[in-house]
Formats: sequence, C-alpha cells, structure tokens
Amino acid sequence: MTVEEAKRRWKGPVVPVLTIFNDDLSLDLAGLRGNIRYLLDAGARVGNMVLLVCGAGGDFPVLTTDERKQVAETVADEVAGRVPIIVGAEHTSTLTVVELAEHAVEIGADAIQVCPPYYYTPSHDDIFNHFKVVSDSVDIGIVIYNTWWTAPHVGLEGLERLATLDNLIGVKWSAPSESEYMMGFDRFAEKLVIIDNGVHHIYCHMQGGVAWISHVSNFWPQHDWQILELMDAGHYKRAQDKINEFNAAFRAFRAQMEAQTGGEGHAIKKIMELVGLAGGPSRPPTRYIPMTDDQRATLSRILKERIMT
Repeated sequence: MTVEEAKRRWKGPVVPVLTIFNDDLSLDLAGLRGNIRYLLDAGARVGNMVLLVCGAGGDFPVLTTDERKQVAETVADEVAGRVPIIVGAEHTSTLTVVELAEHAVEIGADAIQVCPPYYYTPSHDDIFNHFKVVSDSVDIGIVIYNTWWTAPHVGLEGLERLATLDNLIGVKWSAPSESEYMMGFDRFAEKLVIIDNGVHHIYCHMQGGVAWISHVSNFWPQHDWQILELMDAGHYKRAQDKINEFNAAFRAFRAQMEAQTGGEGHAIKKIMELVGLAGGPSRPPTRYIPMTDDQRATLSRILKERIMT
C-alpha cells in the first residue's frame, strides 16, 4: 500500500479494538466478533473508520504470538474488507515483528503498526535497522507507533530517516512537546500518512493529517463521524465544541479507572458493558476492579446525557 492509497482509505477514527477475554482469561472471540458487528451495523466502512487490532488498547503485551494472530484473523474475517485494518506488530524481537507482518499480509490487512524495540535500549541505528529488516522482508505498509513514553522516541530526525524505507507509509504521531508535534506536520504531512495519537484532532485535520485515535468509537462511533463531517466541511469550531462536550467527561472517567490499575483497555471495557457490548476482564498484571456504585452512576449519567439524548 502506498501513502496515496492509505490517504484515500484511512479517514476519521482509528479504533483501538479491545481484545475480549472470558472469565478464565482465555480469548473470547465470539465477544470480539459481536463488538465488530456492532461497528459494522452502525455504518463503519472504508473512508470513515480504521480498526487497529492488537495495539496497546488490545492488550498486545499479554497475548502470545499465536493469540495475536487469532485475534487479527477474527477481526479480518468479520470485517471481510469493509473496513481498513492495521495490525499491531510491536515486539522486542525484530524476527517476531516479521512473523506478525507476514500473517497480516495473509489476512489482507492494510498495514502493520510497529514501534521501536523496547526493554533493551536501542541506538538510533538499531531503530532504523529494526524497521528496515521488516520493510525488506514483508511487502506491507508500515505505520510507526511513536510511543515515546514507553519506548525510545523516534524524533524528527529519526522519522526523516525511516521515511526513506520503501514500505514506511505512516506514523501514529505524538511528541514530547507541542513544538515538535507541530513540526512533524510541517515536515511529513506530504510524505506520510499522519494519525493523531493525542487530543489534537482539529490541528491534525487542518494540517493534512487523515485520522485520529479514538477509544470512544468502540462504543459510540457516531460521535466521531459527526466530528469528521464537521471538519471536512470546515466547521472546526463546531467540531471542537462537539469534542469538548463529551470527551472531557470521558477522559476524566478513564483517568480515574486507569489510576486503579495499569493497562489501557480495562477502562473502556467498563463502558462497553454498560452499553450492552462485550467487555469483561483484562489479563494480569491489569486487575479487574468492579466499579463502585458512585462510579457506575457517574458513567451512566455521562452516557445518558451525551449518547442517548
């Protein structure tokens, strides 16, 4: 896939698909399928949504390689080409990233998401070689996951070098400072597909970015589609107002849940359960902590006021 093809296909919310587990912590693939069908029935399609499978929100660090393949296969089978898929292929082993990339090709994914190797601190040359081996080994689009808070920061110079690789087509972009974040658009909006990985949907869209990460779309995709429609029409103030009216309350609830235990998907799963979708536990070390009555009442009020009215 080329940068031009990806820009035509990828728009709007990039949804971190939650990996669903049974009570015994085995994979609940039926629950996963149900959640994907919910998005399809709501109107997800090429041009208004991208599914990110086995990313951080999908608990990839606690999945085996075979389980990651099962999850990706399940989503690809349910979607059947109707929505673009990016498969998370992050790993400390470059060879395992290649294996996951080969599988992503087999199931028809658009691209893979790859971050710099972690645990062992890599040099800049190590990071480049990590991506180069994958690019040279498998013919699939690669999106850089610049997780500067959990893995080495790629930075603007590193991104410039990586952009020379044949299969490097995009970046899920964030940066330690606002100035570096903005400079990323100045230097790469024409060269790469840029997906906002923060809270800068409006700026990203105005500067030529194509999409943004959205956990909200797991349970309320219409919210992000309305934002996309407003931005495409140039109504940025109205789009920001729509973001503010729900996302601030949502982020506050999510921060409260994530302060209790590590991990990313468990807070979203609590919301999924309240709206009738599959949620359930995450795997250790993330703990399953039931909501208090006050938390449930607060969340129910947010959902009722913002989604059901």
